[in-house]
Amino acid sequence: MQTLLAWVTPAFTSGSPVDHTWVTTYDSRTTKYETIADVIAAGQYNFYCWGDFHPVGKSDSHLGGLIGFANADLGIAACICKPNLDSRSNSEARGTIFIYGIDGVCHQLANQILWSTGINGSTPLSVREARGFRASEAIYGTYGLQHSDWSDLCGKCSTASSSSDVRRRGMTSTDKPKDQFEEHARSVLLGAENAEEKLASIQRLRGELREYQSTAKTRALGATERGGRDLADEINGRNDQFFSAAARLLSPSEFKSLFGFEPSEKIQLVREDVVGKRVR
Repeated sequence: MQTLLAWVTPAFTSGSPVDHTWVTTYDSRTTKYETIADVIAAGQYNFYCWGDFHPVGKSDSHLGGLIGFANADLGIAACICKPNLDSRSNSEARGTIFIYGIDGVCHQLANQILWSTGINGSTPLSVREARGFRASEAIYGTYGLQHSDWSDLCGKCSTASSSSDVRRRGMTSTDKPKDQFEEHARSVLLGAENAEEKLASIQRLRGELREYQSTAKTRALGATERGGRDLADEINGRNDQFFSAAARLLSPSEFKSLFGFEPSEKIQLVREDVVGKRVR
């Protein structure tokens, strides 16, 4: 067992209330590695999670950008996502977030890696403290949209683990990942006027978004760099439509509690220069 640490830094310079997330085996607040080569030389792991290499984290709310840490089965983490590799150019470093912006974003990949902290019956660590996570979870779920592939990967990696407890808890291809956003939504809307109607409407909007994502998937795979930027703008725009529709259904306080940002704010979940990076 080894400790995994989850980090954040602002994802965009446009003022969008979103953090990029990644995972390491070292505490960059006390041991700072300037390059990935330094990390490798020290025998440590950095899981990029579809982003750049960041020597340190940054946050106004969390000291040094650290949002959580927990003991993990490192073999499972490395099986799910190969460490010290840029996700944008290495398919082994993507978990089942095969297509960025379609299957999920950095939050979902970080959660997949942190699934390895679910040992000895504990609830796996997640990046829910990151800005934008609740919004991202509404769009892409807790662990991404490739449910069958994710279940298969969990089963494969937990079976290969040296931990018998993790092996017993391994998911199989027949398991369905729990929709933690739906649980969160039920909690937020508990006791609210027309709660069930609101919840059903939010789920309907999520279903409509899934239909759009399936049509955008083929275009994302074939996108050029310029086409990827255009598609990212389109995806962010379609996500904005989802949140605008949700804002019409909910009170401002319900919206903020559900999605983690004000209905008057604009949120950009998808980084435009990453969409279209194809699986190799």
